[in-house]
Amino acid sequence: MDADGVQGFIDALQSWVDDAEVERSDLYNLSSSWEEEPVEGVEEKLSVTTPYALGYTRAGSGDAFAAFGGRPASMADALGSLQQLVNDLQTRLDEAIAMNDSGITFGSTDGRVCYYLPDGVEDTTANVKAYNSGSLGDGAKDAEALQQAMGSKDGTAEDGRTVEEILDEMAEHQDVPTYGAAVVQAFGGVDGYLDNLLELQWDYNSVDKDGVLHVDRDGLDEAVDVLGRVLASATRSGKVPEGYDSWSDAMYQAVTVKGHRGRMSALNALMAVDGAVYDTDTLVDLADRMEDLPFDGSAASATPDSLQGWYDDDYGVLYDEGKALRDYSMDPLYGVTMAMGNNPEAAFKYLNPDGQMSGGQWVPGSSPRSGGSC
Repeated sequence: MDADGVQGFIDALQSWVDDAEVERSDLYNLSSSWEEEPVEGVEEKLSVTTPYALGYTRAGSGDAFAAFGGRPASMADALGSLQQLVNDLQTRLDEAIAMNDSGITFGSTDGRVCYYLPDGVEDTTANVKAYNSGSLGDGAKDAEALQQAMGSKDGTAEDGRTVEEILDEMAEHQDVPTYGAAVVQAFGGVDGYLDNLLELQWDYNSVDKDGVLHVDRDGLDEAVDVLGRVLASATRSGKVPEGYDSWSDAMYQAVTVKGHRGRMSALNALMAVDGAVYDTDTLVDLADRMEDLPFDGSAASATPDSLQGWYDDDYGVLYDEGKALRDYSMDPLYGVTMAMGNNPEAAFKYLNPDGQMSGGQWVPGSSPRSGGSC
């Protein structure tokens, strides 16, 4: 929406409503001063049962809107409905401006701003708040709670929630871009988000009396599923991680920094989640970058929980690659190509860079990608 234009309309409508309310009040007071109504029924049309005030919200505006179509309604009802319209427009504009100021959704250089609503969700002020400023607040709150629960002795956050309860709550919002961006941002970006998963795996590990490590694979996989969907939605938010050119840049830098290449296993796990729809350009650009990284193992090779002491022809011997997600792939192309299974357009663009969408169908170009990296 045009922020300046919409605000100008809101201000003008509010001014008209305010002036009309003054006129209504004056007429009502004048009529009430007579012993008998000068015009029968006029006081009923002018009276108001709920005091008028700026920001006054009626329970419903159906009566007034019906009156505009020919059915009787009081002047107060009509003004109340117009005031509700002013309030609703202001809420939408405020949410759009707040989201764009935070970088969560796209704006434009000419002052146009937008708010986010998922497909199929009714455009009401309650939903606009829930999926925008509400999602930002909830995302930051849940991310903080998860870190608290992971770091506490009893496994609970300050609000009393356990890790599993927090993840259950996150699952309720996992596909909302504004929520996802807020969660990743609260962890300090992609680096912190991946490191959090590497730490979280220990919540699903136990050691028996013989010193044998046991992993609750189902529990860990469920956590990975939620966090993978959250990260995917974050890439669709329009907000680029601070300090990076793009989500793909942030992901690539996170898994290639010396001493932390074990993060590759965490990123692969998150990107391979079934149903996690990552941003198209993010996948294509990340795949291009990942092609240049060396790897000698199979696509689903098992990893230990840390990579110290591994030998690699390119990286050397006895290097410290940091923590890793046990039993998840270290193949640089594994996660990103698995994610393309949830985003066919990204797969088409990656395999056939000069093709294009036409009429909802992908039209191949003349220069398909060479090699067999997929």
